[in-house]
Amino acid sequence: MFVSAQTLVAPRPPINWAELRVIRMHYSAPYILVFSREDIWVFSSINQQPKQSLQLLGCRSVCGALFEAGAHATPLMAADSKVWALENVPWQEQVDGLLEEKRVNEALQIARSYSDEDTLPHFRGILQRAALVQLHRQELRPAKELLLESECSPSFVLAFCPDLLPSADILTTSPFFIPIFNPHDPAAMNERNAFLIAYLEEYRRSSTDFTEEMNWILLKLFSLSEQNEGSILPFIKSFRNILPYEETVHLLSERRYLVALAFFQVRMGHLEKALTLMKDLVDNPPADLPAREVGVVTVSTIVDVLKSVEQEKLLLQTLPWLLKKDQSAGLQVLKHMSSNGNSSDVRTLLEGFPNVHRQYLEFLIFDKEIQKEQLYQELAVSYLTNLSELPSCRPDAIFNAFEMRTNLQTVLRSPLCTFGADIEASIEQLQLHEEKVILLAKRGEHLAALDLLASRLKDRAGAVQYCVQYGKRDKLLKRQLFEHLLAIYFNPREQNEESVRAALELLNDEEADFDPAKVLSMLPANWPLSCLEGFLSHTLRRSLHSQRTGAVERGLAKCLHFSAQLSTVGRLKDKILLTEERRCIFCKKPFLDCTFKRLTDGRLVHLHCHSSNQ
Repeated sequence: MFVSAQTLVAPRPPINWAELRVIRMHYSAPYILVFSREDIWVFSSINQQPKQSLQLLGCRSVCGALFEAGAHATPLMAADSKVWALENVPWQEQVDGLLEEKRVNEALQIARSYSDEDTLPHFRGILQRAALVQLHRQELRPAKELLLESECSPSFVLAFCPDLLPSADILTTSPFFIPIFNPHDPAAMNERNAFLIAYLEEYRRSSTDFTEEMNWILLKLFSLSEQNEGSILPFIKSFRNILPYEETVHLLSERRYLVALAFFQVRMGHLEKALTLMKDLVDNPPADLPAREVGVVTVSTIVDVLKSVEQEKLLLQTLPWLLKKDQSAGLQVLKHMSSNGNSSDVRTLLEGFPNVHRQYLEFLIFDKEIQKEQLYQELAVSYLTNLSELPSCRPDAIFNAFEMRTNLQTVLRSPLCTFGADIEASIEQLQLHEEKVILLAKRGEHLAALDLLASRLKDRAGAVQYCVQYGKRDKLLKRQLFEHLLAIYFNPREQNEESVRAALELLNDEEADFDPAKVLSMLPANWPLSCLEGFLSHTLRRSLHSQRTGAVERGLAKCLHFSAQLSTVGRLKDKILLTEERRCIFCKKPFLDCTFKRLTDGRLVHLHCHSSNQ
């Protein structure tokens, strides 16, 4: 019996030798030698079955002897006048015999017991043969473990699956080209496919010699297994998996995995074919499309592909279709393009999509900050066209109109935007007074612009700001603008409480600039001087401040002038010694008379030399 020393439990059945009349026993791994009076029986400790019998008469004793260090003990048997030594048959021959008898476990145990680094190639061959036996028995899981342990190429197994081999048939390396699996049994084929998928995927994770043909076979196995259909698309998308082009396209087309085919074309750089296929899938999805691929390709998928396209021609071919499907998606692609607005083809393409055209121009001008007169001109026309088409009764239209007018004013203020006849006519027709003010200001018609701001728009703060902005560099123009604005408020046709209040606020504004005498002459006859008390006191303080500041500045200027004169007089008092050795610093010639010019650093030059070098 075999009993565990820890648990005292027999993990294996006992060896039955009741009929042998045993007198002695000896263990020589993995065998048990049983001695009777007439012969010797050899039992296996693996399966407890008899393996061999040897006739030997008169055995008196048995023992084990070590003839070499590290070797297994050799059983010795002694009779009355002889001693015998029992030698094992070489383990390789034992294993070969056991594998021929399909006794895989026994063969593997012996091989693992005796193999070492020197016999590693032979041991791997044994593992492959054992795996082949288990494959014939349809014991797929242990066969997979043996194949992985043997590190043999998958071509060893795939050679027995001719229906999976590509047309090139470059994997047929085994001389035994006999199918192991019954091709007429669907259940057996499903088990085979699941086994191969598990084996190939595990082999691929642990090996670096996985070829593109093996990847193709794994892809085909995915397509043959309903449970693994979901692995096809991630497998195709992974750049780690290199696949043969022609065979893969044929396989995916034949099995109707069109989504995977489209992504495969993207991977291989055939973007035109991929986009054509994707557009067909969005427009007319086939009825026989696998369930896992339904709805995978959408407009956003095509947008992601287009963002990787560098050929403008291909983009322009696809954009019309995309804009008809989803204008916001088309705008995304346009923004991603490296165009700087020069392409007339893009602008021609967007003529039928005014909203996209406007948003694209906004992106070029406001986001990319491209400074081109034509773009500003087109955007201004686009804003005016959109404003003319907006209904005025809808709240969202009012908001859109406010936003567009704000952007339009920004565009019109740019020096790159020039006003054509069509822009001026549109502004006039739509009665866009704020925009007309910008137009008049760029023409230099400031008085007309102020009339619009003060009379039509009633924008007092805007009018004052206008005077300050355009009078910054010209004090005379600033005073003229403020006086004209005041005249508008004093106009008898505009006289009302609001205009009076506006006039008084303007007169008392800190930034305003007026000629007091002219203001008094402009004052209406029915206005008492008391209402101008604040303006007059403010004007008086400003006038006194200007006078005093001017006096201080004049005094400082006089001091500076006197200092310069004093310095000049001091220099004139210095004596100048003119000798023959002293020469002009420009022409290097001596002075023939006493006419010369002295520079501030004391050097002397001829008069004509100084004038010619000015």
